[in-house]
Amino acid sequence: QALNSSHVEKQILIKRRKYMTMPLTEKQVKNLADKRKFRQCNYIRTLETKTSQLETLYESAQKEIKSLRERITILEKRLTSSGIDGYYCDVNLNDDNIDNSLTSSAKKHNLI
Repeated sequence: QALNSSHVEKQILIKRRKYMTMPLTEKQVKNLADKRKFRQCNYIRTLETKTSQLETLYESAQKEIKSLRERITILEKRLTSSGIDGYYCDVNLNDDNIDNSLTSSAKKHNLI
């Protein structure tokens, strides 16, 4: 059976060579153009979907950041009003750390 499959493969290669040397007809040219247009439209559609997902993720992350910042200010006010000594403030909390966490979150959802 291996002999038959190699024979079939040779026939396919011969046919392929014939088609490659033949001049393209108008219909073939149109088909190639249509295929290219379809691939481009499909690619654009996937990019639009991915963009929409990223925008949604970004908006939800921004909302979460805003609510966390509000919660931090509320908790800071509680700490200062209660008069607890040894109040600790994390100086490493900045926008770079927040951006890194957003990137890792996006990677987790396969959006990047």
